[in-house]
Amino acid sequence: GMITEEQLAQTVSALRPHIAAMINRGSFLTYFEALTAAALYFFSQQDLDWVILETGLGGRLDATNAVDALVAVLTPVSLDHTHILGKTLELIAVEKAGIIKNSRQRVVIAPQDEKVMALILNRCREFGIPPIVVDPAKYQDLKVSLKGEHQKVNASTAVHVVELLRHWGYKIPDEAIANGLKRARWPGRFEVLQKKPEVIVDSAHNAASAG
Repeated sequence: GMITEEQLAQTVSALRPHIAAMINRGSFLTYFEALTAAALYFFSQQDLDWVILETGLGGRLDATNAVDALVAVLTPVSLDHTHILGKTLELIAVEKAGIIKNSRQRVVIAPQDEKVMALILNRCREFGIPPIVVDPAKYQDLKVSLKGEHQKVNASTAVHVVELLRHWGYKIPDEAIANGLKRARWPGRFEVLQKKPEVIVDSAHNAASAG
């Protein structure tokens, strides 16, 4: 289901003159910004109902924040990239909350540290947005294939978003949600390679992600 090498080559060829023009004008373009532009161009050429973009770093100044997203989803904020985003949860939360930027958006907020939640809720109030705060207990019977307590919170957050899509008229059956959570696979994230002796690999880069 990934982009083919031919499609990638076509996308890069289409964007190359525009990127070159920016560089000639003295604009600095990072690898991630170029990659985001390529992804957005590719998506625009496809017949898609929805695109899910994961923020690269922070949110406020991230390349993906150029998109006028209909739904902003904030997963639990933790200490990450502190040399860039700030050394406290509150400073990092300010950057994360930057993806909330207009009154047309809906906002889904996963469980947060108390101060972080207050900051995000205040950001929602600035735009008059009634946020959807995730209640993991609401979906406690969900069967999630991914390991770790944090994955149950992530799954609950995803289902809250699906419920929002349903509200907008998208027909997504319960069976599809259940099957999606059961079949989810994430190689390299708390992946059990063998049980005797137990060998687990996890590419998480902070304690919260390791869960």
